[in-house]
Amino acid sequence: MAPARTLDDIRNDPFLDKARKRFKYCFESWKDIYEEGDVDINFLAGDSWEGPEKRRRTDKKIPMPHMDELSQYINQLINDVRQNKRSPKVEPMGSIATDKSAEIRENWIRAVEYASSAQTAYITAFDSQVSRSFGFWRLETCYENDDSFNLTARIKRIANPKTIFFDPDCKEYTCEDAEDCFEIDFWPIDKFKREYPKAAVLEFTDDVREIAPDWIQKERVQVASWWKVELTPVTIHQVRLEDGSLRTMRKEHLPAKMGKAEVIKTREVQERRIVQHILNGVEELETNDPKDGKGWPGQWIPIIPVWGKELYRADTSGTRRELFSYIRLARDPQRLLNYHVAQEIMEAKMSPRAPYMGPKGMFSEHADQWERLNDDPTAYVEYSIPEGFQPGQIAPQRIPFVPNFQQYEIAKESAKRAIQAAMGISPLPTPAQRANEKSGIALERIRSTEQLGSFHFIDNFERSLDFNGRQLDDVFPKLNDTKRKLPQRDAQNAHSVIDFMPQTASGDHQTTIAVGPSYDSQRQEAQAFMDTLANVPGAAPLILDLIVKARDLGPLGDEMAERLTPPQFAQLPPDLPPAVASMIGQMRQQLQTAQAAIAQMSMEKKAKAQDNDVRLKIAALQEQTKIIIAQATLQKESAETILQNEYARIQSIFDTISDMATAAHQADLDKAVAAHAASLPQPAMAAGSTNGNGGGTQ
Repeated sequence: MAPARTLDDIRNDPFLDKARKRFKYCFESWKDIYEEGDVDINFLAGDSWEGPEKRRRTDKKIPMPHMDELSQYINQLINDVRQNKRSPKVEPMGSIATDKSAEIRENWIRAVEYASSAQTAYITAFDSQVSRSFGFWRLETCYENDDSFNLTARIKRIANPKTIFFDPDCKEYTCEDAEDCFEIDFWPIDKFKREYPKAAVLEFTDDVREIAPDWIQKERVQVASWWKVELTPVTIHQVRLEDGSLRTMRKEHLPAKMGKAEVIKTREVQERRIVQHILNGVEELETNDPKDGKGWPGQWIPIIPVWGKELYRADTSGTRRELFSYIRLARDPQRLLNYHVAQEIMEAKMSPRAPYMGPKGMFSEHADQWERLNDDPTAYVEYSIPEGFQPGQIAPQRIPFVPNFQQYEIAKESAKRAIQAAMGISPLPTPAQRANEKSGIALERIRSTEQLGSFHFIDNFERSLDFNGRQLDDVFPKLNDTKRKLPQRDAQNAHSVIDFMPQTASGDHQTTIAVGPSYDSQRQEAQAFMDTLANVPGAAPLILDLIVKARDLGPLGDEMAERLTPPQFAQLPPDLPPAVASMIGQMRQQLQTAQAAIAQMSMEKKAKAQDNDVRLKIAALQEQTKIIIAQATLQKESAETILQNEYARIQSIFDTISDMATAAHQADLDKAVAAHAASLPQPAMAAGSTNGNGGGTQ
């Protein structure tokens, strides 16, 4: 256990004093923005009545309806991002970087995203950005598994964005220029004691709470990660190597003997490292510093912000930053709609409750029946004639009341249009909608018009994703600095593992974000295009397997696609001998040539019987090729001998195919000559020839 600390030790600790003051400054700077976000969330949760009006209605039992018009637009925007997933793109930036090195880094980032279920983190942050104007996710390092010493990166969601407090004075959207950031969490005191049993302060008395009231509460203690940027001056040199190439090196990395290499330029830079201090306001519990081999190895704080619409407004204290959610300016129209509905409910309740009016004493008898008349209708109610009135001169009269339902419906529609306008959605029909156009193109244009009003939220989200890619690309060479098996996941989401050497992915790279259509849209477009392409002569046999795959028919469809895959596109087993792979390639080329011949014969509608026969032989040949590949995989030592024999047989079959095609062509030629001859004028018969009746000579 750490040595006990006195109250004076805690009060006079300069590091803790600085941390407490810094946290208070960050907390107060973000307070207004976070409180406005809470109001936004209340609206989305159906709690839009607030302040004195809410208290008045609660006391008097006046209806407080919430007619939700906001969630549908929030969900449309969020679900669009769910469907159109974003993926990182890594590109080389010169030096020794190549397309191959960029591909390795890009596929590694995808593998990290897949292992992290990163889409959950991304969508949680985007939901918070749209709903309350700010959201975050976090990056961290971990071992690949419990039996490994290989470090990798992971992406973690931050469910409660109010636990993050960035340096309020940073100016960049990504907060990459932030000096520090607090990530807080409140733990029950029992949990704190379990997690840090060796902490110097385990009993949080009133005197301790007085030192850090923002951190220590009666039942809970705030545990925070204080991410700080530490700067170290470094000298770098531009060196021309003996081969004439230029390389940037730090001073300590210069070779002891330069030889013909020479230093061209020198300058001073500030090397950044991120130090994580874990503290509870009265004690520093942990320190993770990359120079000690711990913590985050990147140059930026590993928390990715996603901001809503950003404005800077002037007030009495100067200019301050404001962040707007997607629904911020729609809150007042939503309140107006709620008021209209509340009034409509009250008037609707008055309709069957319109009172009866009569002179005093008329309702004295059977008063209980009159009082229940609006709630419990009866067949009749008796009344007494007041003194001084003759029968028939007076009777109870109901005061008529007609609710203003029609006017309220108009007012509600106006409020709904105001909500749409505040959220950037055109409340008026587009020309396509007015013309009742239902074509796919018209509907897509309508949808695109609606999306324009909210695109700035998606654009901000993509900026955050780009920074996420930059951070992961930045730590790639630091985490993967030795020979290892490196997981990869390509753009088609196929997983693989490569034998990685650090030099194969070195150099400078840059990241961007690629946005693809939703899976359904992508599949539908691919189906339509392949259906069109299948009508191109000779194309159908080459893409039949892809057409089946695009139909998403499940396991049976996968089997159909496998059987229909042209041999030239079938994948070879790994590690085949070069000679075997070469022979298989030649066999596939022969098959492709034969298929082309068949396609040509089919186009010209020639040699129908021969065509069918050849197709059967080709199908059998394809199956035989698969058997050969399997044999070559199982028996590599005899693969070349097997293939030589089979290749000779296949060559014989191909020669037969060629002869059949030639014969078919010759047969058609003979038929054409005979038909032409039959069409020529017949010569006149000579004298003495027999007639058609078999008679004698004339």
